Amino acid sequence: MQVQSVSITRSDKPQVLAAATVVLSDNSGDTITIEDIRVLLNKSGQEWVALPNRPVQTPGHARQFTYLPIVSCSRELVRRIETEVLKHYDQWATTQKSEVR
Repeated sequence: MQVQSVSITRSDKPQVLAAATVVLSDNSGDTITIEDIRVLLNKSGQEWVALPNRPVQTPGHARQFTYLPIVSCSRELVRRIETEVLKHYDQWATTQKSEVR
């Protein structure tokens, strides 16, 4: 699978820098779209990518959750997705800054 396209949009979630949608394609032309990919900032100030997940309440703990992936990919494919999303995010963020001025 190859990353065919990446689109970046502003996120309405407070801790999220941006949201991304990635379209993957294989050699036969079949595609899969992954939505709700998040670009986040860690405590060290480094941007990182989180694939979509869903919270599941931990049994016996009313306010404790485990986050399970919605999409599972090979480590290599995850790295390609992360690289492409961060590259497109940097380009998008630059245009957002220039539009604010």
